Amino acid sequence: MGKKVMILDYGMGNLRSVFNAVKEVGGEPLLVTSPDQLEGGKGLIIPGVGAFGKGMERLAPFEGVIREMAGEGLPLLGICLGMQVMFEGSEEAEGKKGLGLLKGRVEKIPTKERLPHMGWNYVEKIRDSPLLRGLEGGYAYFVHSYHPVPSEEEEV
Repeated sequence: MGKKVMILDYGMGNLRSVFNAVKEVGGEPLLVTSPDQLEGGKGLIIPGVGAFGKGMERLAPFEGVIREMAGEGLPLLGICLGMQVMFEGSEEAEGKKGLGLLKGRVEKIPTKERLPHMGWNYVEKIRDSPLLRGLEGGYAYFVHSYHPVPSEEEEV
């Protein structure tokens, strides 16, 4: 049996895709639907599809436990909206605070091109990270209108 991987189900995610990806790499995915299920966890994936403001509303019951996990240095992976809510705030929902785990904001992509940006793009690894261990550059599919603007480059 693989390593247990907790996936947060807060009603804003592409859960089935994340669940299947964890299984594909040999993990044992566990869907978490209440804050008490996070107690004693060793890490968490926060998926997400949707708007920043609604995402933070849905995350409200989990905020304290997620902050505790981050404070303990446990691995947290935010995918799409799940990554955005880790920042202090977003242009998409002015005045709505994020989790503040990463310093900076999420802003609309400054472009004259049509948004959302959709398509395959080459992603280049610019520094080592445990998350990218064993990976080199490659193509990834993107569908997004917003991007993180960290206060400090090492935040991301």
